[in-house]
Amino acid sequence: MRHLYLQQTTLGWCLSFENRRRFFDIDSRFKFDLIVAHRPGPTGSFRCGFYLGRIGDAADAAKIMTYDRHFLSLSGGPSLTPLELRGNVDLDVARRLFAQANRLGPWCAKRRIRLGRDLHMTDDSRNFLRPHVGDLVLHEGKTLSIH
Repeated sequence: MRHLYLQQTTLGWCLSFENRRRFFDIDSRFKFDLIVAHRPGPTGSFRCGFYLGRIGDAADAAKIMTYDRHFLSLSGGPSLTPLELRGNVDLDVARRLFAQANRLGPWCAKRRIRLGRDLHMTDDSRNFLRPHVGDLVLHEGKTLSIH
């Protein structure tokens, strides 16, 4: 769907609002989006804002960013998912990070570091015993496996 929007339309705005002020009579944890696009395309850049609390935030220069296709292709993966950043300060940091030639994956592989999740207290609960039964040691936080 994103590829279609970006190729076939000129995307003008992509705003994402939190429902904490109960704009809609749904759970306040839900977000809703306002997308403004027109034909023809393609989109070169578009204005966006995330974690907005009110419509007036669309006029706040610190919260409204401009994403271009190059940044979206670097940061959004194959599905071109826009990063939900909170404003231009975050965007500046993200642009610098994604402009770097070094990526975390190859850097970790070179050092034989594997990031992963070995056991999860909820998803893997069947592997855990009640306290004082068995001898499985549980490590908290991020445990690195070096092979």
